[in-house]
Amino acid sequence: MGDLNSLAMAGSLRRQSSNLALLQAAIALAPTPMTIKLYSSLVHLPYFHPDHELDPIPAVLDFRAQRQQSNAVVIGSPEYAHHPGGQPRR
Repeated sequence: MGDLNSLAMAGSLRRQSSNLALLQAAIALAPTPMTIKLYSSLVHLPYFHPDHELDPIPAVLDFRAQRQQSNAVVIGSPEYAHHPGGQPRR
């Protein structure tokens, strides 16, 4: 079995988010050969718009590149009224 590279995303943009703290703990406790990289540019991603798929902005290209280098995506997201917030639904 090879290395497991994961990309972690906090669905809350708060600096002291409990979801971010949980992801940071997972990063610190990840066993070898697992690595978890925190994606910290969620705020720069636009909402999905199919007309913009042919000419994506640099933030989208960066996210896609990081996602393609990962074997898994871990999302820590707050819940509001039994649904994820707006940020992770992008």
